[in-house]
Amino acid sequence: FLRPHFGTLDGTFSNIAVAVTEDGSLIIFSKHISLERLFSKESEVLLKPIKQRKSDKPIFFFQCKSSGRIKITLRNVALHYYAKWLDLFKSPKKDGTQRPGEIEESTFSSHSWEFKLVDSSIFLIPYRLNAALVVVIDRFTMCGKAPVFQSKGLLNNGTLLLIDDFSTVKQQENKERPSLVSYYAHQGFSAVGKLEATSLNVQFCRGIVSLGIKMHSLSLALCADSAHTMV
Repeated sequence: FLRPHFGTLDGTFSNIAVAVTEDGSLIIFSKHISLERLFSKESEVLLKPIKQRKSDKPIFFFQCKSSGRIKITLRNVALHYYAKWLDLFKSPKKDGTQRPGEIEESTFSSHSWEFKLVDSSIFLIPYRLNAALVVVIDRFTMCGKAPVFQSKGLLNNGTLLLIDDFSTVKQQENKERPSLVSYYAHQGFSAVGKLEATSLNVQFCRGIVSLGIKMHSLSLALCADSAHTMV
């Protein structure tokens, strides 16, 4: 699904453990994982571990049960999304014979999957501004079935942090922080809001993504400058 002008993906796994259980399940652990996009002699971070504190816990967990059900858990990682990717994912017009309302039948068997994100963060990088919005996630769970992408997710608690110039982020190497919010606050981010009990409903069909979001509670605390940056 990646177009040639997107570039290539470069990933790293290390400190890996692999096991096969008696019931035929495959389990993989990793204590380090990173992923970058390489293009035009440049690079963009997609996923990297958060060095908030020293820990020997695996940050990547993968399980494939004998039934085909897949479970993936990421812990203490930062995911990055760049708004300019929208230009890369635009689909050219196709002269297809498929009529509206018709869905191609898949020859692949259907398997359920589960994805969890624990004590992690998502960076949202805008199109032209140097600002960045970070969503700190306590626990996020999404379940669905493949190959038809229809899934539901639940975010228990989240904190919104904002910085007006992402290039001025202060590195916190070899310094432990009690929480991710404190970790990012010492890098120059300001807490501007909180999310509680947010549910997602995502459907993907014929190149069209349908996203439904329901929030139980959203609170924001913005000054004039941070409100202008966030908008």
